[in-house]
Amino acid sequence: MSSLSAPNPTSQEKALAERQVESVLSVDLANPASRARAREAVEKLSMDSASAARSRLLERRILALAQADSGGTRIATELEMLAARARELDATYVQPRRQGLLKLSPAPKKKPTGSPRDTINEIKGIVNSLSRSAEVLRQNHVAFDGFAGDLSAEHQRIVSDVERADDFKSALIAAIEKAKAEGAPSEVVRFAEREVLFPLESHRQYLQGLLAVNQQGALSLSILRETNEALITHVRMITLAARSSLDMATVLQRRASEQASVHANGEADSRYDMADLHESLGELFHVLQEHDAWHKESATKRRDAARALSELSAKVFDEGGSGVAS
Repeated sequence: MSSLSAPNPTSQEKALAERQVESVLSVDLANPASRARAREAVEKLSMDSASAARSRLLERRILALAQADSGGTRIATELEMLAARARELDATYVQPRRQGLLKLSPAPKKKPTGSPRDTINEIKGIVNSLSRSAEVLRQNHVAFDGFAGDLSAEHQRIVSDVERADDFKSALIAAIEKAKAEGAPSEVVRFAEREVLFPLESHRQYLQGLLAVNQQGALSLSILRETNEALITHVRMITLAARSSLDMATVLQRRASEQASVHANGEADSRYDMADLHESLGELFHVLQEHDAWHKESATKRRDAARALSELSAKVFDEGGSGVAS
């Protein structure tokens, strides 16, 4: 490699740390300006680190995502309505009820008061609304990708800040040990340890805390993304099952209303019978029940992830710190 090649950035940083250390150990304790210059290295590290403000902002945004509705409450309400209307549909068309098929979804105590056409139209409206909600969930992935990118970039910045603090700390400790061995004034050594090394280590630990918050934020975000993606899949499965039942119910409703549903060629429409609809509704209730079990588990995971992030960030930002603005 040519002698004109760019120097190693790590070597530059270590050289800077050595110059900062020299300033600390050559301090004139009787001169306030000299003492201020000696402490400047640590203070500058703190002022240069904007990671605290960025990490707090990212943490708050991720917590807001975890606590936001994002369509989840509306979807849960719509699924409850879908189950209720599907039970009405089953009670309308299936007589007598075959034991066992819908044992996980009790029929309403009273017969539906609305017409089958009204029930079918209500279910269609719910299914269409669920499809729109699923689109909102898909759009959420764009936001998740953006936050993941921000977390990754911030992680690299904090790691760089930690490396700078490590270089300074290593050089300062070595210089203090050397000064002690060479009989440097105890006041200078005490100043270096108490007024420079101690706040430097505090700042370094604070940066480590920011890394922990960043990593917990990434974990929480991955759980949010995972549950969002799974919810999209569940809504898709439920809407497909509901549409299948709707197709059958529509045919049966038309057949019942016309007494004899006949196509233009004069042949009766015999694609489905009531047993087919009953089986189809059974499948719909099955996917609804699977979703309900998953929803309870995923809600716990989201809550736990948000709580862990909130508690860790409170410990780092509210209880910790080394002069870095949060």
